[in-house]
This record gives sequence, structure tokens and C-alpha cells, in this order.
Amino acid sequence: RVRMPHPLLVLFGCVAVAAALTWWLPAGQFDRHDDPATGRTIVVPGTYHRVPASPVGPLAAFVAIPRGFVEAADVVGVVLFVGGAWVVLDTLGILGRLVTGFVSKLRGRAMVAIPVVTVFFATMGALENMQEEIIPLVPVLLVLGRSLGVDATTVAAMSAGAAMIGSAFGPTNPFQAGIAMKLAELPALYAGGVRLVLCVVAVGVWLLWTLRH
Repeated sequence: RVRMPHPLLVLFGCVAVAAALTWWLPAGQFDRHDDPATGRTIVVPGTYHRVPASPVGPLAAFVAIPRGFVEAADVVGVVLFVGGAWVVLDTLGILGRLVTGFVSKLRGRAMVAIPVVTVFFATMGALENMQEEIIPLVPVLLVLGRSLGVDATTVAAMSAGAAMIGSAFGPTNPFQAGIAMKLAELPALYAGGVRLVLCVVAVGVWLLWTLRH
């Protein structure tokens, strides 16, 4: 049997690979300047040039981990708080009760149940990056699908698929949008209206595809 290693080992392995590549890949960088319109540092196109290599040794790679925590403290804090809140909800069984309530209230009403469940999971994906939390709900969701007279593909589309669409396009997803805004040196809700519209359009297209199926 092939077993995945512990996530911490995977993370440390990625750090080790990145450090090793500094000894092999040529070093280079772009010039940057402050943009007064956005207040962030941006790259000057066409200014890439080689710079002296600075290989990272084992000690420097190890020290880089706590330094990364310090530099990304606000992002790490948001992720921990959101993840902790979700663990509390999951431990209390609130999500399971909600889905069970959907099953009892929407039994046999596919054209109502599919949009409701799709929007629910897409919202959770946009807010919390819901993914693996759906796994323990699979039996209940299959019962819902059976009561609606739809196949397993439809069940997967309106639950896991909708959550993935919400996660990808959600403007408030701290695990993706939040980290991306931090790296881009932009405010957390920058262009929030545009991103919200794109999220609604993406979820709408996914819902129409699911209903058509």
C-alpha cells in the first residue's frame, strides 16, 4: 500500500527542494518601482537581468520557515482562525444537520433542491474553501440524490463541484483570494465588486450545467 506522508513532511520537503534549486538555477530579478496609483510595488517589464547567485544552505532554509511565519503573520492568523472555527462547527455536527435538513425538506423536489444545495456549497467554498469537509457528508448527499431521482454525478456536481467553483472564484476565500491579495500587495477586498460578479456568474454557469445534466 502507498501512503501519503504527513503534511508537515511534505511542506518541509518543498522547502528543501526550493533550497536545493538555488544551487542549480541561475539567479535573476526584475527591477521594481512604487506605483502611486495603487500604493504597491510593481515589476518593470523588460528589466529582467542576472544577479549573483545566493545559494541557500540547510541552516538558512530552516531559519526561513519562522521568518516566513513572521512576514505572513496576518495571513497565517486568518487561516488559523477560519480553520479553527470550522473545526468547532464540524465537531458540533452543524453541517451534517443542515444537509440532513435539506434531505427532509426537499425530498422529491429536484428543481428546487439542486439550486439550493448548489448555492449552499458554493457559498461555503467561497467563505471557507470547503473541500475535504464534504467527504463525511457523502452518504447523506447520496440519500438526497436518490430521493430526488438524480445520479451520483449530479450529487457530486451540486456539492463538491459547487464548493470548488466557490473556492476558485470566491472574493473572500482566505485560503486563496486572501493569500493572493497579500502577495500582490493589494487590500484584501480590492476590486471586490468585480470578483463578486465573476463568482456569481461562475456559480450560475455551474448550476445551469448541473440542471441540464
